[in-house]
Amino acid sequence: DMIFIRELILIIVTISRPLRGSFCGESAIPFSFEALPDGQPVLGCARPTCFGWNADGKPFSQNAQFYSVNKIADGFMRKAFDMPRERNDDDARG
Repeated sequence: DMIFIRELILIIVTISRPLRGSFCGESAIPFSFEALPDGQPVLGCARPTCFGWNADGKPFSQNAQFYSVNKIADGFMRKAFDMPRERNDDDARG
């Protein structure tokens, strides 16, 4: 039994390939997930105004990671809300 388990583990490790996938990063969240006509998944990421920004109004991090599959990116960062709104004295302080 133990030899069978070792052989099975060896086979699985030998034939398995590393998996890669898109990642929105530490200061963004997934907001959409779609499949292209050929079945390729595409992850859409966004940075909400409520988090992901430092005190200077700059993105906290820019570590989103997307891969190219068949020369098409498998993810994107939404640009519509890429800058936080201006703050004024009436805003809550945290």
